[in-house]
Amino acid sequence: MRVVNNKKHSPILIGQHAEARAKDFLQGKGLKFITNNYKCRYGEIDLIMHDKDSLVFVEVRMRRKSLYGRAAETVDRVKLTKLINAAEFYIQKRYSDKYVPHSRFDLVAIDGDKIEWINNLPIH
Repeated sequence: MRVVNNKKHSPILIGQHAEARAKDFLQGKGLKFITNNYKCRYGEIDLIMHDKDSLVFVEVRMRRKSLYGRAAETVDRVKLTKLINAAEFYIQKRYSDKYVPHSRFDLVAIDGDKIEWINNLPIH
């Protein structure tokens, strides 16, 4: 995969690169890709994957430097609420009359070259 020179690329391209890294990482762990950048009126889901019998809604966060904290620390209650609402909307649209699989929320935090996968975020 090509390395992005952050000074020459827009935040959108940097985000796309981070999501591609996260997707590759999760596929390497056995998850199957469903879609990315799912948008609805409630928010956006970076990646939707399938892991055994579960739908996995993935938030991807990236920090080039840890000067202002780690990537995992940037997910707040507002972001989680939007993620939950978008996931519920996705499930209602996609599985309206079908069996709804178990679902979970994961976070892939990228700090420079380090990738941290937080499986099954505590949502309350």
